[in-house]
Amino acid sequence: MKNKGKLYSIALAALLLFFLIFGSSVALAGTETRLTHGERLTYSTAIYGTNVFWTETTANGVHAYDLATGKRTAINGNYAVEKINAYGNKVVWTGDDGEAVYMYDSSTGNETKIASGRSLPDIYGNYIVYTNAYNDDHRYDGVYLYDLNSHKETKIANAYSSPAIYDTKVLWSQANSNNSYDTREYNISTNQTSTIATTSSVSELDTYGNVTVWIESGNVYMYDSASHKKTQVTRERRKSTELLDL
Repeated sequence: MKNKGKLYSIALAALLLFFLIFGSSVALAGTETRLTHGERLTYSTAIYGTNVFWTETTANGVHAYDLATGKRTAINGNYAVEKINAYGNKVVWTGDDGEAVYMYDSSTGNETKIASGRSLPDIYGNYIVYTNAYNDDHRYDGVYLYDLNSHKETKIANAYSSPAIYDTKVLWSQANSNNSYDTREYNISTNQTSTIATTSSVSELDTYGNVTVWIESGNVYMYDSASHKKTQVTRERRKSTELLDL
């Protein structure tokens, strides 16, 4: 019995040693690379494929880095405000103190001014979505779709909002007459608009595949367009001693 127990102990030790050696190898397989150096501070990033983009607080400049070649590019010209978004080789941002939308294509090295009086862009495929530059006169509010192939801008909503796009879907939020907000979806293929959710507040709206996510009253929510189901993902503990559990 002692010999049998000893054999079990040896086998267990060997197994643990195996996981320590090979587990460490797996853990160390990933490589962390610092892309910014010195005094530069980064406040917005975007990545797609092998293309990494970011903005630096020094003049709010936009920068690009190719993970495949290791080439780094400082995109000279118009600095960025707000966040940046990328798709493929392209990155879009708000410039001119929030008064214009710009795009940079890392495959060509070209920077293009897409639209004046616009802000908060997102990009997918050949489409860019954005809203108007903020104005106290809300008669000019709008969400716009820009086609990079035809260079045509189309107004799809009368709202000031930070839109998101994925495939043929454009999402945004807008106030309704009940002191709440509707999350709206526009289908590029059918030109149809629908309301997918009504909430007390909306921020950080984003979408991917069938899922749309947002922050509402400090919690994360998601909506699945396949099941037509809205789900509360996180639950915030209230400042009082009571815990709200739905």
